Amino acid sequence: MKNINKNPDKEKKSFSTYSFEDFLQDDFFLFSIENMTEETQSFWKNYWESSGRTNQDNFDLACSYLKSVQNEKDKLTEQEIFEMWKNIELANKNNLKKKVKRSVLFFSIAASVAAIFILATLSPLFLTNSEPEKVDLASFSTRTKNNPQLPTETQLILSENESISLKEKESTIDYASQHIEINGSVQQRIPEESKQSINQLVVPIGKRAVLSFSDGSKIWVNSGTRVTYPAVFADNKREIYVDGEIYTEVVKDTKRPFIVKTNVMDIEVLGTRFNVNAYESDPLKNVVLVSGSVKIKNKDKKDILLSPNKKFETNNGYERIQEVNATEYISWIDGFYQYDSERMDVILKRLSRYYGQEIVWDSIAADMRFSGKLDLKDDLNLVLLSFTHTAPITYRKENGKYIINYKY
Repeated sequence: MKNINKNPDKEKKSFSTYSFEDFLQDDFFLFSIENMTEETQSFWKNYWESSGRTNQDNFDLACSYLKSVQNEKDKLTEQEIFEMWKNIELANKNNLKKKVKRSVLFFSIAASVAAIFILATLSPLFLTNSEPEKVDLASFSTRTKNNPQLPTETQLILSENESISLKEKESTIDYASQHIEINGSVQQRIPEESKQSINQLVVPIGKRAVLSFSDGSKIWVNSGTRVTYPAVFADNKREIYVDGEIYTEVVKDTKRPFIVKTNVMDIEVLGTRFNVNAYESDPLKNVVLVSGSVKIKNKDKKDILLSPNKKFETNNGYERIQEVNATEYISWIDGFYQYDSERMDVILKRLSRYYGQEIVWDSIAADMRFSGKLDLKDDLNLVLLSFTHTAPITYRKENGKYIINYKY
């Protein structure tokens, strides 16, 4: 029997940096939770109080995870455990060598059945045959978005320890069957054990990207956007999570609906073209359908059907559907911004994201409405100057930011 009093390293560990998976690979954590005593209970209580409870959510999640399989360990015989582990080791030989501590293999059956059961059934990081549709993309995106500030370069995040920085203003990423092409050249193979992993594309303000999936579907990713998606889609659905704006062209597959998830709604399609504007930081979000049909499920689980040239809009719980010219809402993919009776603050916010420049405005200028078309290939100064020719506003650049004021 292991004695926690003889584990001098436990005081030195920084559990506040542990991920959910790190806890499940830590011998001391597994043993102390499985064999809870007053001493271990006091240790964890004092640790989290002294650390300001930083990262305690992952600890609590790991504890709940262990408790959820407590009943299972009583149902398994030693022979069943041995056979189960043998099958796991055979199926995941290469992956387990990298991701599971060797000590787990020799951990006593009485103390580690729960950990083995976790490896055998639930954790997608350990088992290559886990099903990606069981991963909640929204939770994954929230959990991995450690820094709310977007990077200055486009980031393709392939795993917790691997990311690729793309310096181009407009990047292309193409997931072929066995590899990833970046800006036209093969950059990364997709190992068999990584095909079930979750990837992310993070596009900062001032930059854009085009992301092509292995099924042939394609999305145009606007500035300031994060897209979370599986490296390879599941057999029964194609699902991505979006914080920002994308235009999507979905290849039809009747057996696998394409689902775009956001923090306020899910959009489900079989094959169609549509635009989603759903920045988590903005209360106003919308979906505009170009062709085909989409089904939107809001937070109240109500299904809303859209037909072409219709826009679904939601703003702090208020929802509406209106007739629009859909081409105006997707002109940004061709480097244009077309708008009809749009508020000045909405226009300026989009320009700020697109050009990667800070723009501020006063309340009177914000309420003004404009119709027109801007060439986003023009310099921002030229774009802002065009407004001063058609409306009573002024602009100036001061301390690195553009200031828009109503001209009295």
